Amino acid sequence: MPFYPTATSAGRTDERNQYPVDVRQSAAPFFAGMSNFILSGDLNTMGMTLTYSNRDISSNEEIERLTKRMGIGAVKMIFLSKTDDFTYWPGSTATIPKGNLDHVVAADHLQSKNFNGSELSVRRWVDEPSDEAKDKWAAKYSNRSML
Repeated sequence: MPFYPTATSAGRTDERNQYPVDVRQSAAPFFAGMSNFILSGDLNTMGMTLTYSNRDISSNEEIERLTKRMGIGAVKMIFLSKTDDFTYWPGSTATIPKGNLDHVVAADHLQSKNFNGSELSVRRWVDEPSDEAKDKWAAKYSNRSML
């Protein structure tokens, strides 16, 4: 089910990430909590400016908050572990750091493959041996990794 931003939610990561929680909770009564629900993609977990707060949160804190939110009650979803946390390469000369933006979140009863102790294999620019090689790969193909 795609997310269609409204005038109030466009650009608000926290509200956008609430959508799959709402869908999963609304489906729970019909599937006794066993629906095979998978959310995959760019969750844009790069940290947040919190509304009505004196402080912001980091990327890791945002992922921790989402992990708690996805694991509660009827939602019962988990973030699958990755062979590399970083899925976004801004380039070796960028002023922003590489990012942990892309994730797969799945119903907690689903089984996944094992990739050297992780549930997801992160591939492409992360496999390149140097920053220069990462830059070349990203320029030719994409600055995002494949999950």
